[in-house]
Amino acid sequence: MMCQWRSLSAYQRLGLVTIFGLIVLVVLGGTVRVTDSGLACPDWPLCHGKVIPAGGYHVWLEWTHRLAASVFGFVILAFVIGALRRHRDRRWVVVPALLGAVALAVQVVLGGLTVTEDLDAAIVAAHLGTAMLIVLLIVVAWLATFVPRAEGSPEQREQVAARAGPADPSDRRMALLACLTAAGTYVLIVLGGYVSGTEAGYFCGGDWPLCNGVVLPEGRNALIHVSHRFLAAAVALLVLATVWMAERRSRSAPTVFRLALAVGGLYAAQIILGAVVMWTTLAEWSRVLHLVTGSVTWGTLVAMTAFACYDAIRSDSLHRPRPFPSVRPRRAGLGETRR
Repeated sequence: MMCQWRSLSAYQRLGLVTIFGLIVLVVLGGTVRVTDSGLACPDWPLCHGKVIPAGGYHVWLEWTHRLAASVFGFVILAFVIGALRRHRDRRWVVVPALLGAVALAVQVVLGGLTVTEDLDAAIVAAHLGTAMLIVLLIVVAWLATFVPRAEGSPEQREQVAARAGPADPSDRRMALLACLTAAGTYVLIVLGGYVSGTEAGYFCGGDWPLCNGVVLPEGRNALIHVSHRFLAAAVALLVLATVWMAERRSRSAPTVFRLALAVGGLYAAQIILGAVVMWTTLAEWSRVLHLVTGSVTWGTLVAMTAFACYDAIRSDSLHRPRPFPSVRPRRAGLGETRR
C-alpha cells in the first residue's frame, strides 16, 4: 500500500513529516526529563517571563522543546484540516485525525501542568502516554490514506470492495494479537514514564536483572521499578507470539511480517538498553537512547497493528466511502474522482 516519496500525495507527505516530527518531539521531551531540565523554565507558557529567555543549557533545552511542540502542534492541525478537506469521505482517516486534535489539546494542558505541578510523576506519565497516543492516531490516519478507494457508480464501488476479498479467520487472530501487544506496550511505556518521574530506577542500586540482589525488593519505589521489568517480560512474550504468528502468515501478509520482525529486533534492543541504563547508574546518554529506541519501537508496532487490522477488515467499510457526519462532500460526476 505504501509508495516512494515521489509518488506520495502532498497530504501523505505532510502525514509522514508529522509522524517523524512527533517521534523527534517525544525524544526531545524525554531528553528534557532525563537531564532535569523540566523546571529550567519555572513558568508557563513563557520562560522566566520572556518569549525568548536568556540562560544556560537547561533553559535552552526546555525552551527548544516548547518551541518544537508549538510548531508541530500547528502541523498536526494542518494534518487534521487536510483530512477533512481531502478525505472527508473516509472515516478511518477523519476520525483518528480528529481524535488526534483532541489529544493534542489535552497534551497542551498536561504540558503546562507538568511545569506548574513541579514534575508530578503521574502528570509526567500522562504527558508521555498522551504523546504516544497522538503518534498512534496520526499513524493510523496516515496509513488509511493508502487504502484503495472505491469510487464511481455503486456497482464499481462494490467491485473494488469485492476484489479485496473476505478476511480470513487467521487475519482476525493476527489483528487481535497485534492489538493486545500494542496495548501491553502502551501500558509499559506509561509505567516507564512513571518510573522516570519517581526516579524509582535509583532504588535498585544499578542492579539488573535483580534489584538489590533479590527478585522482589522492599520499598515502594523499588517495587514500582521491578513492576516495570515484570511487565516488560510479559510484553516480550506477546512480541514473540506476534512475530511467530506473523511468520506463519508471511506469504499472505509480507508487510505485517517485516514490521513484526522489526518490532522484535527493536524490542530486544530495548531490553538490552534497559539493562545498560541500570549498569550505567541511569546515565543521561543511556536513558535518552532507551527512550529513542522505545519511541521507534512504538511507531513501528502501531504501523504493524494498523496493517494487521486492515487485513482483518479489508472487505469492510475501508473501501466504501462514507461521508463524515455534518460534512457534505461535493458530488462527483460519473467517472470523476474526488481529491
